[in-house]
Amino acid sequence: MNTINKQNKAHLEEQKYRLEHNLANSRKFLAFFESRLPKGYSELSASDFTSDLQSQFAESAYSHKQLIAMLEIYRNEVIKALAPYTQQVD
Repeated sequence: MNTINKQNKAHLEEQKYRLEHNLANSRKFLAFFESRLPKGYSELSASDFTSDLQSQFAESAYSHKQLIAMLEIYRNEVIKALAPYTQQVD
């Protein structure tokens, strides 16, 4: 594997590592917010929550769900880009 390919592979592996780290953190935050909300919160309207804090937790949970979905898509693209490098022998 030439130097450019090694650099590309290293860059992609670093991106994958950061994405996995960010995914893990976002999942922890999502779990935190969801643990403070009633079951089925995603089907409730803002007026159904007992406090402004619960409403903010619901908004944060929704945002983290969106972020997780985007990070997973990007991570999958990085894994696809890494595939040719993992098939090559170093």
